[in-house]
Amino acid sequence: MKVCKNCNLQIKNSNYCPLCGKCVDEQAKENQEERSFPVYAPTLIDNSESVWRILSKLSIWGIIVCMAINLFINKTISWSLYALFGLLYLHFVVFYSVYKKLSFANVITRIAVYTTFLILFLELYTQSWGWGMCYAIPFLWLALTITSAILMIAKGWVNFEMFKPTLTMTVMSAILLGFLFGFSETFWPILVTFFVCLSLVCFMFMFRFKRTVRSIQKEFRL
Repeated sequence: MKVCKNCNLQIKNSNYCPLCGKCVDEQAKENQEERSFPVYAPTLIDNSESVWRILSKLSIWGIIVCMAINLFINKTISWSLYALFGLLYLHFVVFYSVYKKLSFANVITRIAVYTTFLILFLELYTQSWGWGMCYAIPFLWLALTITSAILMIAKGWVNFEMFKPTLTMTVMSAILLGFLFGFSETFWPILVTFFVCLSLVCFMFMFRFKRTVRSIQKEFRL
């Protein structure tokens, strides 16, 4: 039922007030516009930012508590460094990837880089030389290279996003190969990883040269 704002009269079957002649439909629209307020609905980005802040605060407080307990019991911060680097690894690889909604290629690249740093820390801090650089890191890169190759083939060999992790691991494996070649007798795992990465890069440029170059030019706006 319509109501006239001027006369406070309820009107059933007419769009105009019989007393003042005011259009009731326009008044109803005006009242609706005056009383309507924007409704706030939390978006996925807002929720992600909230979760990101909560996880960041929990990580910081977790590190502080671990260091405090370690200092109180052992008078050092020896074992709390494991918790520190573990939480930093989760922060940069898991939490940040979920917050930024990174692609598979960026996630693979971040896993390769930050897991390498974590393995190097564990190897140097525990003074157990050999297992990290000679075995763990090469096999990690090899597994990630094969994974990125499968995803690259599924993308049609043209998406540069899927080409970046392979290119990154090719460069890193070349650097590690040069280091181990002069300082260690066990370098066959990194040698295998380097040739697999290099073969995949060459395959990209040999069989999809034009499309690969076009994708690179588009990526870097050349």
